[in-house]
Amino acid sequence: GTNWFYFPAMGWFYPVEGDENTFWLYLSDLDRWLWTSPTLFPLIFEASQERWLFFRILGQKMVIYKYESGLWTIQ
Repeated sequence: GTNWFYFPAMGWFYPVEGDENTFWLYLSDLDRWLWTSPTLFPLIFEASQERWLFFRILGQKMVIYKYESGLWTIQ
């Protein structure tokens, strides 16, 4: 079996259960690991950049707010 999932707005992603009801997501389209939990989401932590992001799905696109720059990006 495989743990890879596909969601049109996110592409292929691989979830990994973390500690205390948290989880990691590897998003292949972004080549990034993201960390969150049901109580934090839609806030996500981008491990490689050590920053918090606000995550939304609008239609078929991922929209991410980067707090340090104050900018929204569409993926």
